[in-house]
Amino acid sequence: KAEWTYTDYAESWVHGAQMLARNGVTTVGDFEAVPELIPDVWSATPLRVISFLEMTGVKSRRDPHEILEETVLRIESIPDGRNRAGLAPHAPYSTLPELVKLSAQFSRERHLPLSIHVAESAEEFEMFAHARGGMFDWLRRNSRDMADCGLGSPIQQLDRLGALGENLLAVHVNYLAEGDAALLALRRVSVAHCPRSHFYFQHREFALDELLAAGVNICLGTDSLVTVHKKPKEQVELSLFDEMRTLAKARPHLSPKTILQMATLNGALSLGMAGQIGEISEGALADLIVVPFAGNISEAEAAVVHHRGNVAASMINGEWATTK
Repeated sequence: KAEWTYTDYAESWVHGAQMLARNGVTTVGDFEAVPELIPDVWSATPLRVISFLEMTGVKSRRDPHEILEETVLRIESIPDGRNRAGLAPHAPYSTLPELVKLSAQFSRERHLPLSIHVAESAEEFEMFAHARGGMFDWLRRNSRDMADCGLGSPIQQLDRLGALGENLLAVHVNYLAEGDAALLALRRVSVAHCPRSHFYFQHREFALDELLAAGVNICLGTDSLVTVHKKPKEQVELSLFDEMRTLAKARPHLSPKTILQMATLNGALSLGMAGQIGEISEGALADLIVVPFAGNISEAEAAVVHHRGNVAASMINGEWATTK
């Protein structure tokens, strides 16, 4: 990537969007490491896009106010339309605490979606909970102020910064301390679980049952194709069908209905679009996908969860979308 040009990034973005479209996605929350692509690439896909503009700041040592102002100016320069942008301070370890705090405040004031990768690895958990470990040592050597470590879990760190709220989509959340699930539920935070990525990194068992019992809204994400196991010469795709099947295999006690809701209704809620997408109902946007099925209606949800390959057709906002 260090040698990629703007064109390389743009082609990669469009290629990923094409994968999602042919695999039945109508709306995507995408993390933009190259925000300069927006809004040009939006016009290259029929997808409805919520672009989370990523921000870091630890290594660059730039002032958090300057980073946020630059990102906000970019968002304000984007013409209004069906797509929109939100804020994504990358993670509590890679983003200065002040930037997380400022981003949370601004996103609430302006009603913008907010997303943060949090509690992704055991090393991140060790860093914040116990002020030790490989990540702690590496960041300290790179002059990060480690005063926010040893005070609790990564989730508790975000709560101290005022980042936990209804507009937050917390990505991964693989490592929880006691009480974290209840705290996420209390703050009405949505969690994006990425089953294939979770399996790839061999994280400890995802606290799905604990989060569900607490009442946390859990949706499914694809993460990146870099973090997907594949056989030699095997072609892998960005596909929520693949994520649903991986989850179903790991959690056979989950009903197909529950898994399907994670990929549809729960995802809609996580993006602030409940009642608009993820369902076919009066008042919702005219999105639907078609998959081949010839069984009993009682088996329809399972058939969707275990579907393989492209969808037969996809409609986005009342228009048939190409899935090629």
